[in-house]
Amino acid sequence: MHKQPRVLFAFLSLFVCIFNSAYACSPSPDEKPAGIAKQAQDSRYVFDGVVTEITDTYVKVKVAQYFKGEGFGEIKIAQNKGQENSCTDDFILEQRAIFFTKGDMEGVLEPVYDGSFGSVRTMNADTFSEITAITECMGTFQNGNLTVPCLIHQETQKYYQAALAATTNSSGGLMFSVADVSNLKPGTGATECMATYKSGQLSVPCIAHKDSQKVYLANLIPDDSTGFLVNYVSTVSNVKYVTHFDKGRVGTVPDGWEQGITGGGISEWKLEKDNTAPSSPLVLKQSAYGDFPWCIQKDSKQSDGFVAVKFKAISGSVDQAAGLIWRWKDAYNYYVARANALENNVSIYYMQDGERYTIRYVDIPNDQAVKKNVWQALRVDFQGDQFIVSFEGKPIVNVRDSHIKGEGAVGLWTKEDSVTSFDDFSYGD
Repeated sequence: MHKQPRVLFAFLSLFVCIFNSAYACSPSPDEKPAGIAKQAQDSRYVFDGVVTEITDTYVKVKVAQYFKGEGFGEIKIAQNKGQENSCTDDFILEQRAIFFTKGDMEGVLEPVYDGSFGSVRTMNADTFSEITAITECMGTFQNGNLTVPCLIHQETQKYYQAALAATTNSSGGLMFSVADVSNLKPGTGATECMATYKSGQLSVPCIAHKDSQKVYLANLIPDDSTGFLVNYVSTVSNVKYVTHFDKGRVGTVPDGWEQGITGGGISEWKLEKDNTAPSSPLVLKQSAYGDFPWCIQKDSKQSDGFVAVKFKAISGSVDQAAGLIWRWKDAYNYYVARANALENNVSIYYMQDGERYTIRYVDIPNDQAVKKNVWQALRVDFQGDQFIVSFEGKPIVNVRDSHIKGEGAVGLWTKEDSVTSFDDFSYGD
């Protein structure tokens, strides 16, 4: 009569021990893991990677691609092995997984636990589909077909659903021929259209390549009457440097940065507290009145790569501008791309011998506006003479220009009476 409960208890104890070998957070047998959407929402960085080193205090991961946030190619994640009553993960070398983390990329990241099943998920086709859906990857590539569920044709202001079939041209390059295009009902998915077609170019900022389980950014241009030739494709960037401006003394320029101005006026860049920042408590803020105040990361030397930042346009009656600089040679020669909340546009210039020359302006649709007192994202990808400026993750400007060549510094920029704060600055290859 008394043996059966003991056997049942022993069985349950064994079950829990076995379960804990995979998930050390000790879930109850009937407990389910948190949804990936909730896990991703609570994380600053979500990425796919492989474990390369394990210690009692951290696990080192070689990152294959980021699904949320952007960071280094190899990072450390803290773990609490040896501490009783603490939630931790059990890792093995060469383990591939999706990692959910928070914290400062400049240090050791913290795992984001769901309370039961740890901070990682197995990397497979199902989890890849869930992650890319959460991060608004609208395009999908599978079995030779590129599907774009919502495409806005900017010349006609119509919305389309498109499926493009991959073919091979005579030179061996990948092409896409239009297999099916259906016009959506007016207004359908208008606020969710990330893909655009304008001036003969199709831009899809996020494509989930399900066959390889990778995410791509692609711009496709017509090659001939039969289809589109892939013009630009990049996987997740190799980040060399990232800062959240949280190291340094309030009221000073961050270490390793240099401020100045092109033209007349004053340049005044200072670290300030801002609890609304994506990575609080500190931000880098420019608040003086000058023609073109700038602040560059002194050790940065990039000829090709990317530079990215989050910004908040605070005030300005002449301008409310936030800009990114690349190939900075000196105060008089560099490229700059800027978003302007007062004009609701994104533009790109080159500065030569202290004179500013416009390359292109692009107005932003009202439902995707550059907003005042709202944190938004700006990024520039540059390679050779081709530059792609993205706003809020969507390519806005795609141009070619060859006035300034070779490597130079990257940094930040404002204009006139703009008062602008910056956070989460990064650059890389």
